[in-house]
Amino acid sequence: IEGEQSVFITMTSYDILLSALYLLFVVSLAKPLFSRFLKAFNESEKLPLNSTSGGGLFDHLSDESSHAYKQLVSKENVLNVASVLGFAVLALVIGIGLSQLFPKSMSSVVTIVAITSAGLGLSFFPQVKRLKQSFHCGMYLVLVFCFTMGTMTNLEILSALNVELFLFIALLLVGTLILHASLCKLFKVDTDTFLISSAAAIMSVPFIPVVAGALKNKSLIVPGFAAAILGYILGNYLGITLAYLIRWLSS
Repeated sequence: IEGEQSVFITMTSYDILLSALYLLFVVSLAKPLFSRFLKAFNESEKLPLNSTSGGGLFDHLSDESSHAYKQLVSKENVLNVASVLGFAVLALVIGIGLSQLFPKSMSSVVTIVAITSAGLGLSFFPQVKRLKQSFHCGMYLVLVFCFTMGTMTNLEILSALNVELFLFIALLLVGTLILHASLCKLFKVDTDTFLISSAAAIMSVPFIPVVAGALKNKSLIVPGFAAAILGYILGNYLGITLAYLIRWLSS
């Protein structure tokens, strides 16, 4: 399923603008507002960043300093980074290879699903799990992707606003936030966890430290990363499934 390039760029521009407004809301007014009907975070559950919980396996994930990314080009980590990129290329080759077995109209969808599935499958291998540079290497590539998406933003589109498309994305964003908050109220989820998971779903991985810092609760950085990464995986499957379902219902 492929959309027109112009529509994609328009949606991307609107999404970036509305997501920026959402981020400003989350780091400023959201916590006081939602704290009125969601319970407070239990401070006794807050863990320091250097906590030994889990054997320190995830301590490196919370390191967002420039030092963590400098490690990617250090001599002692060359083999690790090369291995990470090698596994990424392997997933890419699997995805592209499988797409050749299907009609051209399905090649993009098959490639996305196959790469996602291959990456998910490789994550269970001990050899991959032991590659500690994999997270920051992946984060660097995500940041490159975000930069590329940012360069696609066309602010001239705002002068000729597509009201229907803009309102659709805005209502989707607000509706998702309200539905998420309602479910958190129902299942007695605290405000901080709600906001970090909401940011994970809407803003993705790179913005988790920003939101955690605004909440003054950096113990939620690693859970936020986990939610965002799972969102990447499930989003690919569910997004494609929903697209096909809508096309089937409208045909």
